[in-house]
Amino acid sequence: MKLHLLALSALVLVGVATAGATHLPIFRDDREAEYTRHLVNQYHCVQVRDTNGAIAEDTAMIELFPNRAVPYLFRGMAHDAETRHSLAVADFTASLDRLPLDRDIQRETRGCTSTNACMLKISESLYYNRGVQYEAMGKHQVALDDLNQALATSPGMPEAHQVRAEAELALKKSRDCIAACDWAIAHGEPPVDKTYFIRGQANAGAGDFATAAKDLQSATVLRTDVDWLFRYQGRYQYKAGGIIDAISSLEKAVRDGDDSAKAQYYLGICYVMIGREAEAAESYRAGRLRQEPADLKEARQDIDDALRTHPGHALLLKARNWLAAD
Repeated sequence: MKLHLLALSALVLVGVATAGATHLPIFRDDREAEYTRHLVNQYHCVQVRDTNGAIAEDTAMIELFPNRAVPYLFRGMAHDAETRHSLAVADFTASLDRLPLDRDIQRETRGCTSTNACMLKISESLYYNRGVQYEAMGKHQVALDDLNQALATSPGMPEAHQVRAEAELALKKSRDCIAACDWAIAHGEPPVDKTYFIRGQANAGAGDFATAAKDLQSATVLRTDVDWLFRYQGRYQYKAGGIIDAISSLEKAVRDGDDSAKAQYYLGICYVMIGREAEAAESYRAGRLRQEPADLKEARQDIDDALRTHPGHALLLKARNWLAAD
């Protein structure tokens, strides 16, 4: 997971002027020297992707100076690398709590003109990082609150707009989600294909399936290797009335490896609507073999919705009988 600003390379490790330094400077006391040794060890653990080793070094730093913000920040990032989201949240929160009183923060970072500037830079990143964890945990509203806090002081953070869009999509705030995606896409923040996918879902949620289909087309142009993106594209094309285009997208999804019940059911309704009975029957049969009750319910709903527009449609009625049997 990408973390903004505070990648380890953006922090100066106290006492290490160059890689391979063989000595440490004079410290205020032995505890300070020990802290810095753990900091150096932590850096090297991160370089070799020894996450557990990094966490052990971070914990040792916390035990030496429990009121410093940076060790909690580092440990939170390490927990994130292992997808331990709740532990990362706890550490990012601890770092935020200690930040206002940590007068050592400036000498542990670079690129800051003052202690206050360092605190602002770190706090906006902590809010972003914690928001990412909350979103991964499905806590969309608190994620949105943190992301908005980060963007309040650093509005030019495209990745925060993208994650905020994910939270707004989950909260069914379609218009807000679309606006956040627009900003991220306009500023070229990768991965743009993911942003198009999020915006496509938001447009579909707002009932604009034609625009949703265009968003998914933009996503599939960038990621031709992701089969399920074509399933979404086909679904939105069907909803927008482009059945032939939908069949093309859905057939590609299945051909490229999408073996979901949804892909088969979506193909089934498309085939029904253009009278391709044998292919429709095979798609519905394949969908039912996957035994996904929620997807079966959606497929039945698709048929009922189509019958409201096309009452008495013989093949739709036949398809409803195919799916009615338990």
